[in-house]
Amino acid sequence: VVKAPPDFVFRAVSGAVVYTSISVINALRISARTTSSFMSVSPISPVPGL
Repeated sequence: VVKAPPDFVFRAVSGAVVYTSISVINALRISARTTSSFMSVSPISPVPGL
């Protein structure tokens, strides 16, 4: 087993955390954008016949 230096391990872990948080933020942004566009497209008054 190769011992990695602690600063390298810390850098790898923090990089993974930053990458995960960035992807979570991007997913939230995309879902918020699609939800808002869906809400603006959907009619406010009920559609007759549904």
